[in-house]
Amino acid sequence: MLVPYFPPMRPDETLYSLICRYFIHTGSFTWANTYTELFGYKDVKNISIDFPTKINEIIKRIPPSWGITEEYLIRNCTLFPLYRPFLETSLAQDVFKMMRNSNEGLILTKLGLRWDRDSNIYYCTVCSIDDIKKYGETYIRRIHQVPGVLVCPKHGTILSKIYRNPSRQELPFITKEDMNSSTTQSFFIEEREQNFLWDLSKDLSWLLSNYEKIDCSSICERYFFILKQKGYILHLGKMKCKKLLEDLINFYSCDLLNILGLSHIYKKYHWLFELISFEELKLKYYPIRHVLLMRFLAGSVENFFNIEISKSNIQAPFRDGPWYCLNPAATHYKQKVVKEIDIKYLNSNIYVGIFICDCGYIYTKRGPFKDEKDELSRGRVLQFGHVWENELLRLINQGKTLKVISEELCITIDALKRVMVEHNINCGWKLPQNYVSQKRTFSLEKKRDKFRKEIEQTLKSRPDISRTDLIAKNYQAYHWLKQHDNVWINSIVVNVRIIKKNSHYKYDVNLDNEVMGKVQDLLDNWDSDGKRPTRITKRRISELMNLTTRFMLSLPNTTSLLNSSIETKANYLKRLADWIIKGMQEQQISEKDIYQQIPIKYPKKWFIEYVQSKLGLKSKSD
Repeated sequence: MLVPYFPPMRPDETLYSLICRYFIHTGSFTWANTYTELFGYKDVKNISIDFPTKINEIIKRIPPSWGITEEYLIRNCTLFPLYRPFLETSLAQDVFKMMRNSNEGLILTKLGLRWDRDSNIYYCTVCSIDDIKKYGETYIRRIHQVPGVLVCPKHGTILSKIYRNPSRQELPFITKEDMNSSTTQSFFIEEREQNFLWDLSKDLSWLLSNYEKIDCSSICERYFFILKQKGYILHLGKMKCKKLLEDLINFYSCDLLNILGLSHIYKKYHWLFELISFEELKLKYYPIRHVLLMRFLAGSVENFFNIEISKSNIQAPFRDGPWYCLNPAATHYKQKVVKEIDIKYLNSNIYVGIFICDCGYIYTKRGPFKDEKDELSRGRVLQFGHVWENELLRLINQGKTLKVISEELCITIDALKRVMVEHNINCGWKLPQNYVSQKRTFSLEKKRDKFRKEIEQTLKSRPDISRTDLIAKNYQAYHWLKQHDNVWINSIVVNVRIIKKNSHYKYDVNLDNEVMGKVQDLLDNWDSDGKRPTRITKRRISELMNLTTRFMLSLPNTTSLLNSSIETKANYLKRLADWIIKGMQEQQISEKDIYQQIPIKYPKKWFIEYVQSKLGLKSKSD
């Protein structure tokens, strides 16, 4: 059955707000009637603000002539667009389908988001006052419900909060009568943190409005490019985690991160380091965390996406080849004909490129390139090559002066003299007796053969060497070959053994049986002291046995006993309820008395039925 009315949509309004206004405008007596009219059934619970579901049921009951579609509601009345840039295409399509006809729990599981998220309603008092003047009523905006938005992006005012119990059918809504009610709460935030939060809310608002221009892979590339450009990623791909976290904390402050519920303490699996995996190009789905990193790297989210990045800069510090040949004696001078390059890393952030041309000219250049003019400059010349040397002989035979030769061949006069002496050219002067010749030859093949030989010699002298030790002993050779001779080094390393943890451990059946016997004794006397029952878990058993869980799990017989003895949460709750009822036999007890002593906030249906059955049996026995 089609509904005769549906509220006109306001700018940035949530679907949750539309349902609330429908309830108010139609004058419905109960929420069950409203849910029946919009969804077709009355047992609707926990209408989500960010990922509402069963949207297809609403569309079935709205006349097609009104032009409201499932896609329109999802893109304009939910927070799906905010998460869309951080989702792969296939995952985004799955979430979109689930919002049409599934339930919110499946979406949260699919995205790996927390179930105990904040479900309260947030609003800006200034926006609400403006709404009442313009529309005669207010509504709930999407941007105010985004996790991490505590300040209105339009007015800069701190948001107020209305408490919402997600287990109840009633949907709390802000109206002009209860805007000043005691049920609403506001926050106190220092001015500095409030300004930062205002900027963050503006960035999230921009992201919500421009999500269609952004895709997951471009975010990954930009992260990698900017972090590497700022020196947080080393040449082998390793990230300076501590340095990055320290700089980010100094930029925002610990107080601001605490307000947002984010840790500022360094640990291996910190939220900042888990935002992105550069190897798999997968992002974590927490928009506020990405916005914090984007603002830190680029000043704002908009600036982050406006920065021009070059994929060649991401892949190689000297961009993609070919590169310029800077041999002034060659016919291809200042043309991009160099196809061979070797990169030498001096430390984490400084590297030198060795450019090798077919004409024999080899020169160095520190990277990265800043512009095309920078590409045409060079450092040292390692080898002049036969083309340059032939041109030198030609100019000498023509009787050119040293000054003319040095200008034409781009070399200083002192360096020219050294080259002429080293090549036994009669030039009328001699070098000092203690002079060491700087003439050298350079070849990637020779370097490759040298490093291959180092690896082979190590394997020959130590056939049982582990992969870790092999890499540690031949660190430079291994990483150079990984870059320039990857197929060969992989074929060698794949046959080298990997040391497995605890490979030295020997199983002792007597020890296993001894520990198993002690565990069995512990289980037989579990909660025999008459005190409040405790749940049987592996961790609790290991604590009472004064043994680590890992050690006990290395004993197969003990592990089998543990797996068959541990207690599920449901069984523990039943045992706890039995203990409470038994201890209150002499008193007049009710269900509420039992629930108050159980560590769960909202008892589930099966548990309520179990308690009722136990109380019913008790009353019959009386």
